[in-house]
Amino acid sequence: MRTRTAFAASLLALAVLAAGCKKSGFWSPTPGEQIRFRAVSNCAGGTETKTAYSGEYFTVTEGGYSGKYERIDWVTGDDITVAYISYTDGTDFLVNADAYVVDEIKNPSQQVAFAGIRPKYGNGLKWTDRANHEFYSCYPDVSSDEDFAFELSAGGITAAVPFDFPQAQQLTRSESDENVFLPDMAHAPMLSGSGGAISTEGDVSLTFDPHFTAFEFQVTAKEGDSFTVNSFTLTSENHNITGRFIWTMVDPANGTWKDVEKEGAVHNTATVDFAALNNDEPLALNDSKTITFTVIVCCPEKVEVDPEHSDPSNYNLNDLTITFNINKDGEPVNRSLKLANSGGNYLSFRRNRKHRITGIAVPLNLPVYGWFEMPSDSDAGGYTNEDWD
Repeated sequence: MRTRTAFAASLLALAVLAAGCKKSGFWSPTPGEQIRFRAVSNCAGGTETKTAYSGEYFTVTEGGYSGKYERIDWVTGDDITVAYISYTDGTDFLVNADAYVVDEIKNPSQQVAFAGIRPKYGNGLKWTDRANHEFYSCYPDVSSDEDFAFELSAGGITAAVPFDFPQAQQLTRSESDENVFLPDMAHAPMLSGSGGAISTEGDVSLTFDPHFTAFEFQVTAKEGDSFTVNSFTLTSENHNITGRFIWTMVDPANGTWKDVEKEGAVHNTATVDFAALNNDEPLALNDSKTITFTVIVCCPEKVEVDPEHSDPSNYNLNDLTITFNINKDGEPVNRSLKLANSGGNYLSFRRNRKHRITGIAVPLNLPVYGWFEMPSDSDAGGYTNEDWD
């Protein structure tokens, strides 16, 4: 097995913690005039979305890290939330939020994608007469969610943005390749935290970054084996990775945010029902057939900090096991593998990235080095971590 990590180039998202935008000497807003927005992806209809990974990869160097980025393309009809704070002296805050929809797709430029957005209902947000203007935005739209909060309180600005990472992943079969199963990007949240820069024409650009961790698996059967697969499970030993998480401003004074688990609504597994994707029949697998599928999970802040990077926003998932439920002699059995190196140490996967894991060969019979049957305390190994050039 080999792993490759790509920075998922963001596309739509929720703008959180945007930097303040001030009136410029070239242009200043007219109070009461509708604000014009455009969404910009960064290389670092209803609730349904057609947003998708582009399959286009680019080598980008950013913050001392050089790696592959995959662009995520906008699609007409995607919904986002945009919030707007304006003030002059820090005591006259106005806070508003509204739903917007992508209505114009612009040609992507390598790792960057552009889209025009318009208010989903009514006239949308309007400029105020304050001197300072800040914009927060997110994908998907959460403006009508009961857990969404963006308002003033006695302690300052209160913000809570709910995101759902389904435990049962809703994959779809690719129209171009029947052996590729695509993730549901309606549950691939993104945040715009780079500012909301106002152009000299008055347009506000919202730049979005991923707020999810994706795992793409490329799987075949062990050489000489042939069987059917019922399901797949990704398990974290110590952390919840699916369910409802509330992106919460925990310290308004310092602009500190954190994913907070909603009690009773989170899980430590992500699952794929292959039979449901294959007309209620188990999926056939042999040593000459490769299936590719992607799951999307949350990587909470309580996970330990990546020791290779000083930025505290870089966190790892480092306790993962994959399990395939297959059929052997007419009976379902599990084949599990810890995502660990040959020494039995778990590999670390950085948060808010897409990790591509290839070369997985599921065995029909055991023992096979590294593989075991759940539940078991057996060690795993034989895993190679390969960075992209």
